[in-house]
Amino acid sequence: MSKLLSPALFVLFCWFGTSLGLSAQDCPEGQTPFSLHVYTDAWGYEMYWELTDADTDCGVGALYWGGNANAVGCDGEGIEGAPEGSYASNSTFILDTLCAAMGDSLTLHHVDSYGDGGTAFEIFADGALNHVFAGTGNGNVWTFDPFESTGPGYDSPCAALQLEVNGPMVFIENDSCTGAFGEPAPPVYGCQTNGGWCEQGLAHTAWLTFTATEGNCWVSSCNDSTNFDTQIALWKAEECNDYSTYTLVNANDDLPGGCGPGNGYASGMWTGCLDSGATYLIQVDGWYGAVGQAGITVVSEDIELSVNSTTSGLNCALEKDEEPNGVILLNLTGSGSDYVATWVGPDGFTAQGQQITGLSEGTYSTVILTSCGATLVHTQTLTEPDPINLNLDVVAPSCPEQNDGQAFLSATGGELPYEIQWFGELGDIGNGELLEDLGEGTYSVLLEDNNGCESELPFVLESDDEAFSFTLGPDTTICEDDQLILSAPTGLEYMWSDGSMNQFLVFDATSTGTGTFPITVEAFNEFGCSHADAIFVTVFDCTSSLDPTEVQTPFGVMPNPTQNQEGWKVSGPWTGQKTAWTLLDGQGRTVQKGVFTGQAGTQFEVSSNGIESGQYFLQIEGVQSALRLVRR
Repeated sequence: MSKLLSPALFVLFCWFGTSLGLSAQDCPEGQTPFSLHVYTDAWGYEMYWELTDADTDCGVGALYWGGNANAVGCDGEGIEGAPEGSYASNSTFILDTLCAAMGDSLTLHHVDSYGDGGTAFEIFADGALNHVFAGTGNGNVWTFDPFESTGPGYDSPCAALQLEVNGPMVFIENDSCTGAFGEPAPPVYGCQTNGGWCEQGLAHTAWLTFTATEGNCWVSSCNDSTNFDTQIALWKAEECNDYSTYTLVNANDDLPGGCGPGNGYASGMWTGCLDSGATYLIQVDGWYGAVGQAGITVVSEDIELSVNSTTSGLNCALEKDEEPNGVILLNLTGSGSDYVATWVGPDGFTAQGQQITGLSEGTYSTVILTSCGATLVHTQTLTEPDPINLNLDVVAPSCPEQNDGQAFLSATGGELPYEIQWFGELGDIGNGELLEDLGEGTYSVLLEDNNGCESELPFVLESDDEAFSFTLGPDTTICEDDQLILSAPTGLEYMWSDGSMNQFLVFDATSTGTGTFPITVEAFNEFGCSHADAIFVTVFDCTSSLDPTEVQTPFGVMPNPTQNQEGWKVSGPWTGQKTAWTLLDGQGRTVQKGVFTGQAGTQFEVSSNGIESGQYFLQIEGVQSALRLVRR
């Protein structure tokens, strides 16, 4: 089954089983009003809820009900005949006023047709939050007294614990307190920073309230009665049960330098100049769900204002087209965080606020106006580190068989110290600037600087064939009465294709006859590196020499040798048929070719134009032997 997001708008149906005519202001005699807040998830159409008397089944004597009755109902299949409609998604619904008799218990039934829960319910009485229920799975059943809180009254801001400025310490225990759905929390600015907390999750919040007097005050949980890691915030609210009317005055999570008595991670904050006679709320929670006892005081006290700032971002050099990510966060001591900070910076930059973001390098200045009318000026400079540049020096293996290669990395830019990691085809192979004992292959090196910035460089190691390589020369052609001497480099061990192990090999054509013969040699140095080469030698029956009188043959070549631009004139026992001929050089490559038609006693000419000095062989179609021609 897949989910479909509901449309943006739904018609809201809240059906009330026996109270369709109930006034929003009145309850029947003997009953007291309370309210139910419903918070839907991204699939509001999946849920249905129903309030009944305690321990009564869903669908039997419902007091109040709402949500998607037609398609969900008590069993997830819907209530026959119920009107169509459902709650909107990601929305808040306040059902005010519901009624019940004091001392009576009710049962809240929650049904989710998809089976993933997600709906939250809160029960308020006389403005105080008494119960919080989180829907899960296919549904839940909760039995409760709407007028009895599961925790202390100060679990809710509307029932906050009263304390007085310069009055006695007031104690709270937050282990049975909860975090209400939608309850506000200060921004996350980090520990020991005025105006924010280390983390934003609310788990066990307690509330206190006081009436402001003139002047600055110090609100603190730092005393020997506090035994858990506290985080506190000061709020001004127009309506205690409407979180949208809350304005943050100040916050703190951990006093700078720590708290001497009690828990070392207790908190404190300055109020600045509040509205004398107005009511303010103090929110107390535990860091990441910490619970225990805390003693809270509010004391009139003044202190000299001071401000500093922390920076973040711009840890790494920005890539081309990358947006700047510098951050400056103010930390003002001696006043609330509800000050006005007006910033100017490079390239016409302007902004307001305790924290400014998306900054490039440069100098930024701010004028701070506190709630008491005091003015401070503060300047902070952001710098961007130099780009990381990698310089890699490598020593290739002496040959493919050896693992004697090296790689050395040096770098500039970024921030020291560096961490260097090397990788090969099988993964991580080492760290540090120098890596040794490398064979041929594909590698990469990754450098990370002290800011976590990374730069990677791939490289390939191949042995230097030029350091140990040779050639026997190009393939060649010789006559059947010639010898060819082949030579490999000195100072090595050798293995020729005929089994000999000398530096030289003498190929004697008189013992092989005509044909083409491959000759190979493999040579080894003292490190075990090897190199091999091969040559093809073609042996011809050369029946024509420099002196045509030396051999009795029906063919004649004049002049032979030839020089200058004179060609060779070839005579033979021609029969008037077309005869193809090919002129080869000493390596067996074709230099010229042609076709001759003539009678006995006639000649055809082979041109010597453009032909270098040397020995050539003329092959004539139908003749087994070749004529040796020489160009001087």
